[in-house]
Amino acid sequence: MGFAYVTWWTALLLSPAFRPSFFGSESDLPVWLLVVDSLTAGACVVIGWQLLARRPVSKAVLALATLGVGVGTAEALRLAIIDPTLSLGVLVMLVAITLVIGIWIALAGISIVWGPFRFIMSGSGDEGSNWRQTIGQIVVMWGLFLVLIPLALASAERALGWAQFDWTGKAWVGLGLAAAMGGIGILASKTMVSTGGGTPLPSKGCRDLVTTGLYAHIRNPMAMTGIAQGVGVGVAMGSWLIITYAVCGALLWDLCVRPLEERHLQDCFGETYRRYRMAVPCWWCRLKPYRSADPTQSQTS
Repeated sequence: MGFAYVTWWTALLLSPAFRPSFFGSESDLPVWLLVVDSLTAGACVVIGWQLLARRPVSKAVLALATLGVGVGTAEALRLAIIDPTLSLGVLVMLVAITLVIGIWIALAGISIVWGPFRFIMSGSGDEGSNWRQTIGQIVVMWGLFLVLIPLALASAERALGWAQFDWTGKAWVGLGLAAAMGGIGILASKTMVSTGGGTPLPSKGCRDLVTTGLYAHIRNPMAMTGIAQGVGVGVAMGSWLIITYAVCGALLWDLCVRPLEERHLQDCFGETYRRYRMAVPCWWCRLKPYRSADPTQSQTS
């Protein structure tokens, strides 16, 4: 993120044609924001170095980065409300602040999963009951995250006059992507119910580690397809804000939820899961299916 700040300001300083996208027709760059962003960029570089070196991240440095990103996000939002053509800055800063918040939550060890989202092994092997709960989860989650929230975001985007996009066939392309990814997600759910003896709901997690079907190629097909569905909805509605919402969701899931899920699976299945996690990617597919020597296994998504 620090290098992104440096690249951004370099483009602003060297290319006047780049400035109107973020600051409108004003030719003068805000010096105070340059100072804030310089400090933020330095803090982000230090954080990145500490993470790569597996050193404890300084809370003071992280607080400085958070403050800088927060100020930048607030300024981008203020400018975009005054001049709707400047919405690009808000989208970029929303991703940045999501990343910083995710790092805070991950480093502080804060659990953002509770209630029905806690990672607990299913106590029931009844396939019919597991299917009913799975279908109920799909209806609720899709309705909330792929219908209600996107509709609210698109409405806010239109009310503010922020840029949207339109091209022939975008609705078919977007809905086609969302439907295809939804079908893959349902297929992954079927594997969890029929093979894993559980559901995709964390509090009703599988009793056997699922490493077959889609899970032989990618560790988290339901997370991946869910994010892709969000992008598809954004494309169908011509909304950059919804696409940004999907990207931010991916960042939060990867930083804050995935480590908790993997720790739970490691505690439950030990070396069997460790071998699986080392062999199968999380965000892309391996071509050759994974083969486990241990038939007794479990997975949540």
